[in-house]
Parts: sequence; structure tokens; C-alpha cells
Amino acid sequence: MSQKFQQFYWLCQQNMDPSAMPRPTSQDLAGYWDMLQLSIEDVSMKFDELHQLKLNDWKIIESPERKCPNTSGSLWIWGRG
Repeated sequence: MSQKFQQFYWLCQQNMDPSAMPRPTSQDLAGYWDMLQLSIEDVSMKFDELHQLKLNDWKIIESPERKCPNTSGSLWIWGRG
């Protein structure tokens, strides 16, 4: 995650440098920031899931949206499939 913020900082520096080739546009920066926001939200959701597991004495809480039928018969969890 730290590297993504460093990359954003570098893109901002390139955006302000008139001699930079290629020079990132404001739209490029906005798009990269949106990607960072999605990553931050993903990390935040994972911490929320850990908190819920802890509250449930570290037992997996099965919810309908997290189940996906598969041939192995095991529980498929988003991001772990």
C-alpha cells in the first residue's frame, strides 16, 4: 500500500513538471486516486471482517453472499477463491 502512495506522489510531481514526458494529466491523477480509495476500502473491509471474527470467538460466520457453489464442497470466500 505504501508503494501505491509513493507512486501517487511521484505522479503528482510529474504532473507539476512541465518538462515531464509523458506528463500525467489531472484525470490520470483522479483515476489513480480512485484506485487508491478502492484499495483502502478493501483493507478496511478486511479489518472489519477480522473484528467480526474476533467477536465470534474466531469462528467463521457463514453468510449467503459469501457462499458460492463449487465442486470441491468447500466454502468459497471472496478474495480467497
